[in-house]
Amino acid sequence: MRTTQRIFCICLALCLLLCGCTANGAFEEAVRAEKALAKETDCASGALLQNSEWLPAGSSAADWLALTLKLGGVRENYTSYLNDLRQVVSLSDSASTPATAYARFALTAQALGDDPTAFGDGKSDLISLGYARYLAGDDTLNVAAFLLIAADACGYPDAQMRKTLVRAITDAQESDGGFGLVRGSSDADLTAMALQALSPYQESYADTVTRALDYLAKCVTENGACTSMGVENAETTAQVILALCALEIDIASDNRFFALPDGLARFRLDNGLYRHTQSASGFDVLATQQALLARIALQKGTNIYDF
Repeated sequence: MRTTQRIFCICLALCLLLCGCTANGAFEEAVRAEKALAKETDCASGALLQNSEWLPAGSSAADWLALTLKLGGVRENYTSYLNDLRQVVSLSDSASTPATAYARFALTAQALGDDPTAFGDGKSDLISLGYARYLAGDDTLNVAAFLLIAADACGYPDAQMRKTLVRAITDAQESDGGFGLVRGSSDADLTAMALQALSPYQESYADTVTRALDYLAKCVTENGACTSMGVENAETTAQVILALCALEIDIASDNRFFALPDGLARFRLDNGLYRHTQSASGFDVLATQQALLARIALQKGTNIYDF
C-alpha cells in the first residue's frame, strides 16, 4: 500500500472512531441521567417508569420522560408503561382532556412502538381526539403546533387537518418574526415549537422560517443559552436546539447558534441531571427531559420526532 493511501486510511479510521465516540455521547448521557433520577427517587435503575407515585403514566413529566428515554436507548419497562398509559386513555373524558395531552399521548405511544390511531381499547384515535378538542376551542398556538407535530410523526393521513393547523401557525407569526402564546408578544419557546411543527413544510414557508430564525438568534445570550420572559433557562435552550435540528440546520457552522450546545451544558449538574436555571440549586425533571431530548436530536442531526 502506498504511503499516501496508508495515511488516508489511518485518518479515515480515526475520524470514524471520533464520530462514533461523539454519537454515543447522547446515549451515554441519557443512561447516566436515568440512573441519577432512579437514585433521587429511591428506585432501581431500569424501573424508573414503574414508579407510578412519582411518575404516573399520562402525566406530562412521565410521558415526555418515557419518550426521551426510549429515544435515548435507555433500558426501561416500556411495555408496562404503555399498558398504564392505555388505561389512562381508556378512562379519560374526551370532552375535558386537553388537546396537548392527546398530542403528547400520541407521540409517546408512537415512540414506544404502539399505534396512536388505535390506542387503549383499540379504538382511540389520539390525533382525532386532540383535533376535536382543538376545533371545540382548545386552539392556542402550542396546541396547533403539537397536534401538527404528532400528526406528522404518526403519518396521519388527514391532509385538511394539516392544512388547517399549518395555516393557524403561520397566521400567528408576529411582526418581529417570533410566535407567542398571547397575541402581540413573541417568546422563544413558542417560536421554537412553531418551527418544529413547520419543519416538514419549510420549503413552502421559507420566509416565515427565515424571520422566525432571525428572531431566535436575538434570544441567544452571550452565555450560549436562550431566554424566555427574560430568563435564561435549559428548557428554552433545548427547544431552540430541537427546532434547528428539525430544520436540519448545522448548528456548529451557524454563527448565530453554534454556542447553544455549550450553553445547554451550563445547566447540567455533576450527576448528569439538569436544572431549570443556572441559579437553581437542584435538578428539574422537565429541564432534564428536554435537555436530553435536545442532545439526542443533536446526535441525529434531524427532526427528533421523525420516528
